[in-house]
Amino acid sequence: MNIQERGDALLTAYVNKDFKEVAHLFGDLGRQTNANPCSHEPIIALHKYKNPSITDTKVCDAIVESFQSLVNTPGAMEEIQKETEARKVLNSLKK
Repeated sequence: MNIQERGDALLTAYVNKDFKEVAHLFGDLGRQTNANPCSHEPIIALHKYKNPSITDTKVCDAIVESFQSLVNTPGAMEEIQKETEARKVLNSLKK
């Protein structure tokens, strides 16, 4: 998934108030970047990405607002951690 596809998916999830999906899309990129710590360009590019045809909100603001909403929702962060672990297992089985 390139930056434009990820940014559009993230903004669409944000508009649909699917804050867990926003967290997953951002987190997946973070995990990929951690695998190559010399390259933070994808995260920087995603933070700068915007698409006014989806929303006037920039990706960086959508991420912050989504995480704030999740932190204020009881049990949401624990659920995301479980889903993230499950995704890691599925991805490892695909390799």
